[in-house]
Amino acid sequence: MFDFLVGNDFISSLLAFGLVLIPAVIVHELGHLLAAKAVGITILEFGVGYPPRAFKLFSWGETIFTFNIIPLGGFVRPFGEDMVRPQSAEEVAKARAELNETKDEPQDPMEREFQSDRERLLRLGITNPKTINDAKPLGRIFFMAAGAIANVLGALVVFFIVGLTGIQEPTGQSVAVAEIAPGSALIEAGLQPGDLIEGLNGVTIDGRDPLMAALNSGEAVTLDVRRLAADGETIESAQVVIPAGTVSGLEQIADSLLVNDYQVDSPAALAGIQAGDILLSADGQSLQQPDAFEALREVNEANQGREYTLKVERDGETVSLQVTPRVNPGSAGYLGAGVQTIREYGALSLIDGTPIVVTRQLGLGESVQYAFSEVGTVLQMIAQLPARLLSGEASSEESRVVSIVGISQLGGVLLQGSVEDGSLFPFLRFAALISIALGITNLLPIPPLDGGRILFVLIEMVRGKPMSQRLEDAIMMTGVLLMLALGVIFIINDIANPIVDMLR
Repeated sequence: MFDFLVGNDFISSLLAFGLVLIPAVIVHELGHLLAAKAVGITILEFGVGYPPRAFKLFSWGETIFTFNIIPLGGFVRPFGEDMVRPQSAEEVAKARAELNETKDEPQDPMEREFQSDRERLLRLGITNPKTINDAKPLGRIFFMAAGAIANVLGALVVFFIVGLTGIQEPTGQSVAVAEIAPGSALIEAGLQPGDLIEGLNGVTIDGRDPLMAALNSGEAVTLDVRRLAADGETIESAQVVIPAGTVSGLEQIADSLLVNDYQVDSPAALAGIQAGDILLSADGQSLQQPDAFEALREVNEANQGREYTLKVERDGETVSLQVTPRVNPGSAGYLGAGVQTIREYGALSLIDGTPIVVTRQLGLGESVQYAFSEVGTVLQMIAQLPARLLSGEASSEESRVVSIVGISQLGGVLLQGSVEDGSLFPFLRFAALISIALGITNLLPIPPLDGGRILFVLIEMVRGKPMSQRLEDAIMMTGVLLMLALGVIFIINDIANPIVDMLR
């Protein structure tokens, strides 16, 4: 039904934006609304999307719920605040005084909207509505933190749904056939280069070692494989039976390293390394040997920040490249290249394939436990991130600030993956992670985020009196302009350097 999304990055990203970010923002604002009701703050409007207003949905007490034209989440509009800033004490006093005044029908649209609010409050008998500043300090802090609390609770619900619909658990490791020597008994039995072996004697395979042990046992072996069909487009399943006594003595000879991907702007990319390259030697040391990966790591560690010659095999030819490993790279890797080990066993060369996963549905109790465990893990990772950034241990993916465009790009990739696998697990898990990240980000002590406004309340509690409205307005407006500027920069960066390229 949704197969059209596979390969369509733009539509997938757009749909991911609508399914992940918009609900996360609405849940955030709903948390503010419920907290306001609890502490007595008057909320005039809860908007889905941003103005201009399209139509009214319904009312709940003094709050009208509206649907707005710009589909970028939602907002709450407390009494005493407009869409940009809190109103001054004089403006709030004037608004309260005008509640009991009789006025002619105004011509200005904004004034008509205010009169609509005034009439609604009067019909409900509310002649002294409360602003955010009318609430006690702890009530204000609760109101401002409630959005983040709602995001975390929303993530709990999503993880709970993930548990009920099915979580993905690894059950083994597939093995890919890289090469088979011509005339080998394995070819005669029906095994082909490119086959992905997923089953061994009726059981899910778990890597190369069990396979080689079975082949060297001299007993009959049955392999469940997936391979490219004769049409060159579809994947078909096949069973290969290797008779007893067919092969033996397949001992490990050497390893080769195959490049399967690399990060954008990484040392590998700058040196010209390409996917499909086979690494032959590094700084004069052969990489055609057992434990080739460890040999490459040792060369990179010894040459941190210093250029050396890396020789690769590309399309049957040897190519020399100049590469400079990162210094103290952490999990990003010295070269920023993803490599697979091709292990040679005489007539047979194998590569570790993809993990084999199964989807397992959890019961109600297990789903609750799973939800709390996942949220706790995410919060712990977020709490540890500052220390990882300062120590240099964080990867380039972790340290990069991502805009709504980057989040949509990632969501689009995971949405396509969910469609291909027929499982909601990857996409729903991503939605829960974004909900938590949105909530925690809003608690940063930066105006105009919720954390910045909480900081103002804490300063007021310490000083015993609020900060002057003029100074608060200046700080808030400066923060708004700064965040808008940074937002534009991050969006441009995510368009020019898509975040998904770093993961390929």
